[in-house]
Amino acid sequence: MQQTGYLNDQDDWSNLRRSQAGEPSKILALATTYTLPWFAKGTGWQHQLFGGWEMNAVVRYLNGNLVSAPSAYSSGVNPKITDGRTYQQWFNTCSLSATGVRQNCASDTQPVAFIGLPSYTLNTLGPVLPGVRTEIPVNVDFAIFKTFSITERTKMQFRANAYNLANTPQFGAPNTSFGSANFGLITLSQVNDPRIVELALKLSF
Repeated sequence: MQQTGYLNDQDDWSNLRRSQAGEPSKILALATTYTLPWFAKGTGWQHQLFGGWEMNAVVRYLNGNLVSAPSAYSSGVNPKITDGRTYQQWFNTCSLSATGVRQNCASDTQPVAFIGLPSYTLNTLGPVLPGVRTEIPVNVDFAIFKTFSITERTKMQFRANAYNLANTPQFGAPNTSFGSANFGLITLSQVNDPRIVELALKLSF
């Protein structure tokens, strides 16, 4: 019987049942609106052109999505890497094949985390790897806008919106195909939208 005590990872899980079912991702969203004080008062051209501008921003933080567990036995070693994690090895991929061959190890001393399943045997791991999550960078959406009065009843608003303001790429989940040469590797292919800038006019009458 393979040891699976590491599934009770106290850093991210309170008990084995939660590790098997999966813990939902945590999301933090902050929204702010600010009216620029420049030329806020007055009636001249400077006020008309530079006064009354507003800006808002939405900042979102996510702690990542859970990573699916491979079809393998657990050796009892927690695959979560706390130091030295890279896109080439997002979790401890050091394994023994079903025939006992050491594979996907970063060094000769890296502890084995997975053992290959012999044919016609059941997987003993849960659906996800406890404590192992994808990386989702902080995202900032930004807008600056101003409403111009054309007549007493007619107004026009100009908006400049920027989505993913910092143009930060997000990559997908690591490969979890046990025995693959890419096991644990994150392909550096962007899965989110790059920065998008949008200019718009809104006429109200």
